[in-house]
Amino acid sequence: VSVTTFLAVLLYLFLTRLKPADRPPLTRVSENISITSQLTPRALRYIRSHGISTLVDVRPDGEAPDQPSSTAIAEAARRYNVGFHYLPVPHETIPDSAINSLAQVLAKDNSSTLLYCRTGRRAVRLLALAEATRPDGPNLNEILKLVRDAGFEADDLRERLQQRIATRANAAQSKP
Repeated sequence: VSVTTFLAVLLYLFLTRLKPADRPPLTRVSENISITSQLTPRALRYIRSHGISTLVDVRPDGEAPDQPSSTAIAEAARRYNVGFHYLPVPHETIPDSAINSLAQVLAKDNSSTLLYCRTGRRAVRLLALAEATRPDGPNLNEILKLVRDAGFEADDLRERLQQRIATRANAAQSKP
């Protein structure tokens, strides 16, 4: 038996023993960015085995009694050498501070990044707004498609997205 076959069997046995909550669905939304629903600390091994090196927690602590805290996820991320950022976004609105923080995280870290919240909706909507902020980011239709392809809608963010795209265009024009 070759080493490769042996390692493949071990990986298969490991992955088939994980509970569904420990194997969250990873929805790729761009080359280096994926989204998912609520993670458990045990899911970090699975996340790392899929090449994820940065994690962004968008869910505020305490939304549900069974929700792991951001601290518990951060500790698990540290054990698996995964970078961790906590950018809580409430249900009602996405704060500019969270958008700007995510844009900074993504600008500094070009590695494989996973954003998560309860269902993935807030995560992808936050990403859409951060993409609208990025100087070389996609246009409005591309951003809306990114959100739709992930299984969500962001038409209600259209005006906000357009404002951010216009701001980045104005900033690019004013540079010498």
